[in-house]
Amino acid sequence: VGVTHRADISAFNLVETSNFRGRVLRSDGSPVSGASVLLRVAGGTAQTSHTAGSDGSFLFSAVRPGSYDVTVSHPLGSLTVTSAVSLVAATEEVRDIAFPDLGTLSGTLRTAAGFSTNGNVTLTAAGFSRYLGVSASQGGAFSFVDVPLGAYTLTATETRSASILTMAVVVAAG
Repeated sequence: VGVTHRADISAFNLVETSNFRGRVLRSDGSPVSGASVLLRVAGGTAQTSHTAGSDGSFLFSAVRPGSYDVTVSHPLGSLTVTSAVSLVAATEEVRDIAFPDLGTLSGTLRTAAGFSTNGNVTLTAAGFSRYLGVSASQGGAFSFVDVPLGAYTLTATETRSASILTMAVVVAAG
């Protein structure tokens, strides 16, 4: 006696997918390693994410065609860029996503007598906060990199005396 099995495949819909790839860059074209790239259905909640590689690259493969929002978060936090992308079946969309101009704020933490010292430095603004520990063995030097341009409050605390200095600073282009 032979038994025959039949599979009913009428319930399956095969959908052609697409790929979405690109790079996360600074405004000068250099890559941003470790950025979080979130792909979300436009107006929806379904999402997937990847972390940009050392060259800033990311790849979403086998994505259903449609409209999506792409949100890129800088690995140091407090900075995101969002854009829309439409994916077409059986194609690959390639798009580089660049952060706006970013700056660097550097300085040296010193005692009133001019000696480098240990301490903490915090850079804050609305929706932004970064903290750095500072070591006298490194000459009291500190540097905040990839800071969005704008006005900030810099607070420095010297460890030994617990003296605090607060000042307004501006991170500008160039």
